[in-house]
Amino acid sequence: MAVRLPLPPELRGPTFFFHVDMAFAFAGSHVFWVDLLTGVLVCDLFEPQGPESPVARGVLPVYPPTHNIRFGLKPQEFRSMGCACGAIKLVAMTGYSEGLPSNEVALKTWTLSPDLKEWKKGSAIQVGDLWGSKSFSAMGLPRVRPMFPVLSMDEDGIIYVFLNEIEYVDEVNDFGQIIGRQLVLKGHHVICLDLPSNNVLYS
Repeated sequence: MAVRLPLPPELRGPTFFFHVDMAFAFAGSHVFWVDLLTGVLVCDLFEPQGPESPVARGVLPVYPPTHNIRFGLKPQEFRSMGCACGAIKLVAMTGYSEGLPSNEVALKTWTLSPDLKEWKKGSAIQVGDLWGSKSFSAMGLPRVRPMFPVLSMDEDGIIYVFLNEIEYVDEVNDFGQIIGRQLVLKGHHVICLDLPSNNVLYS
């Protein structure tokens, strides 16, 4: 049987056509198709199926392309979901796509209940608090907005995020005249963050 599960209330936005951003198996019999902007389609492969079930027919759900409807959003930049420590967990950077200042963006987590019916809030921090932590400062990391959060599969509360260190430099023509500015990448950083304690473990 297929069950449609919405995202936590504070993450719900416009209702798009369902678009599969990621898919994974859980607990031996459940398959999750995840739309990071809309919700989750869950199928229990071992549950008795009726003649109208897509699983009984051996056909996986297929949804139409929605890139134009999503207005160019790339939800993997600010949300992810997966199996972590025997549970289904969701991590999201709230405010990322809404245009909040980087220091006000919050990194939040939720855990799906064992009956797959509701989300329970977990640890959360604001990016500004991450920048201000002793461990972040001690490593000399750039104060830029994190991207692409990923949950650790076997360590509870551990999140990996990506930092792009960039700067604007003057663009000069052959006569030495400044004709504009261009974006230059200075470095990539992947950090391992203990979210409950706001502690960067390593980079």
